[in-house]
Parts: sequence; structure tokens; C-alpha cells
Amino acid sequence: MKIIEKIKKLFNEKESTEVHSVRNPIVPILTKYSNRPDIEIVAAKLGFALKIVFADGIVAEEEKEIMKELIENYLPELKTSTPEILNAVLEINNFDLEMIYFAQAMNEKLEEVERQQFLLDLFRIARVDNEYASDEESVIRIICKYLLINHTNFIKLRNQS
Repeated sequence: MKIIEKIKKLFNEKESTEVHSVRNPIVPILTKYSNRPDIEIVAAKLGFALKIVFADGIVAEEEKEIMKELIENYLPELKTSTPEILNAVLEINNFDLEMIYFAQAMNEKLEEVERQQFLLDLFRIARVDNEYASDEESVIRIICKYLLINHTNFIKLRNQS
């Protein structure tokens, strides 16, 4: 491979990593621990989950526990690293969580049924502290729009959770 091709390749890899970092700040955290090909989807799910955790302005211990559980469910091979991942993820600023990028990753790679199943995780987070706040409901409704889940399915899933 010529030197120019090597430089272009290195530049493109660096650029790709930087774009993911900007779009989803959870991706670089997870890539420290895993090189799974679906890491962007896992990061998107955790990003949406964080939006619910941050929605009411209070990060309850119960919400942290659910986030820990989700990390372990989504990344079972990293169970021993879950506390570090959780701490790093909780340090992310809510304003850095761009839902459009999370939705783009999930809509491209997941079927609607899978996105609907994921919504049940979000309802669990919203209700875990026994206070289903209107702010949490609003964020979940927005997420439904981003994930192309219609209102009828939103109501069905909310009642199911």
C-alpha cells in the first residue's frame, strides 16, 4: 500500500471515530471495552435510556440500578466492567445526547418489533422510582417519533409495561 493510501486510511478511521464521538458520546466509552460490530446500536439504546434518566432532573439510585442492568443485558461479556461503564455514561451531559443520531442507528439496523421491545426498557426506567413524571412521558413520546413507533403502539406498550 502506498504511503498516501495509508495516510488516507488513517485519516478516515480517525474521522469516523470523531464523528461517532460527536454523534453519540457513549460510543467511545463502549469501544474502550468492546469491539462488537453492534456497539453503535448498544450506545444508541443507552443514550435513549440516559435521556429518560435525566428527564426529570433527578438521577435516582433506582434509575442507576436499571442502567446497570441494561448495560449488563446489552453487553453481558463486559459484566465485570459495568461499574466503570455506568460511571462514565452518567458523566455525559444531557445536552450532548442527540436523539436523532440514536434513532438513525436503531432505525437502520433494528426491526420495528425490536424497537418496540426496547421501548419497554424506557418505560421501566421512567417508572422505577415510583414516579412516572410528565417530563419522562414527554421524552418517551419524542423517542417514539424518532423510532417511528406510532401512537397506538406507544399506548399499548405504555399499558403493557
